[in-house]
Amino acid sequence: MKQELDKEHISLLPNINWTNDPTHPIFIKFQDNLVFILGMQIRQKQHFSNLKQEIQEPLELLKNKKCN
Repeated sequence: MKQELDKEHISLLPNINWTNDPTHPIFIKFQDNLVFILGMQIRQKQHFSNLKQEIQEPLELLKNKKCN
């Protein structure tokens, strides 16, 4: 972040080290969001896997169909 912002902008930000304090509200909210996002990603992966299985038969039918 220090590479992207200059000293003036960095001085405006709060000087809170919430990353090492598991009781800090920002840490708790971040952790909640992380768990939620990971759960969504796992579910999305399951949906894509199911979709891949369900599409196999129609794909084979299309591959075997002879076009005039």
